[in-house]
Amino acid sequence: MMTRAEIGNICCSTAGRDKGKLFVIIDIPDEKHVLIADGELRRTASPKLKNIRHIKIIGNVSCSVTGTCDDRELDSQIRKKLKEIQKSIKE
Repeated sequence: MMTRAEIGNICCSTAGRDKGKLFVIIDIPDEKHVLIADGELRRTASPKLKNIRHIKIIGNVSCSVTGTCDDRELDSQIRKKLKEIQKSIKE
């Protein structure tokens, strides 16, 4: 059962070079694609376009990714949240 992708969801890439890496969905341009960012290599200013079939939704991020703060602050919040989740997965 697949959860519907929404802005702010945390997802894991299931295909491609970035397989296994965590991202946050920052936009949904159409029903087949999402724009994702990790705050490091893929920042909110230049997100990655990813096929929705190549991600797995694993949760929701607590910070706002709707653009209420500047890009640098948003990238910082995304990095922090993804590190927390990665740490909890490893434990």
